[in-house]
Formats: sequence, C-alpha cells, structure tokens
Amino acid sequence: MSITTKEFRYENLQEDETVILKVHGFIDENAEFPEISTLKAGHLVLDLEDVQLINSIGIRKWVLWLQNSTIPVTLRRCAPPIIEQVNILLGFIPEGAVVESFFIPFFCEKCNKNVNVLVTEGADYTLPGAHRGKIEAPSSQKCKVCSSPLEMDVLPQKYFKFLKL
Repeated sequence: MSITTKEFRYENLQEDETVILKVHGFIDENAEFPEISTLKAGHLVLDLEDVQLINSIGIRKWVLWLQNSTIPVTLRRCAPPIIEQVNILLGFIPEGAVVESFFIPFFCEKCNKNVNVLVTEGADYTLPGAHRGKIEAPSSQKCKVCSSPLEMDVLPQKYFKFLKL
C-alpha cells in the first residue's frame, strides 16, 4: 500500500511480523503517518533514505506518531536530516529504538558534488555496551566520477553524537 500527500509519501511493506515503512520526501505539515496500531506488526522498520527535509511541524508530527509505540522500532538507512534531528532532539526516536544504518555526508571538491555514504551497525560502527561504541568512518572514500578523495562534510563529534561514543 502506498499513500501520497503533496511532498510526502510512504510505502508499507509487510514481511511476516515486520512492517517496513519506506518514507520519501518532506516530513512537514502535509505528512500523514499510518496509525501504528493498524499496521499489524511485531516490529516496525523505518527506511528513511529518501527523506529530504523535516521541518518543525514535521518533527512534532513524527514525535507524536512514535511516542506511544508499543512495538520495537528500527531506523534503517537514515538520511542526514533524520540524523540531525536525532542529535538535536531528545525523544525524536522512541526509547529502545535501534539505528541500524545511516548516511554520512561527504563532498567531492573536484566535482563540487555531495555524496552520502551508508554505514551499517556491526560493519562500520558499534553501539555502546560491553564493547565501547566506536565509529569506523569510511574516511578513504573516493568519488565515483573523478576518483578524487571525498571529504567528510560534517563534524564527527556532532554528527555521531547520537551513538553516545
């Protein structure tokens, strides 16, 4: 099932007890999320790769939507606007939610282009716990167009803050 508003769209994919909600576009005043209770899920995975923007009204809608979730939530392929909000707003994601993977913004000076590089928990970073959390940022990335080295386009101490390293 797919629902669309002016700039916001989501796709609802069911895999056994897991619902994968792929979110696209702007999370703003036009965003209408599905009622979690109607999803018939034991686990909710939010695929957020295509989120382009989230404004203050969208943040409010997002927090209200997720605040009473009684099922486990996993965030997958989080776009930079999502990670920025996770770092700024305590409670942006429900307690116990897991960030499975996210994009790090890089920049190619030669091409003058922004490139997002996906990092995944377990392969590129670990969460705090028995082993101290750490990020193995892919610092040696090369541009796919010109092969020049890419530069990380964020301050690591701020962008990775949500990992509580």
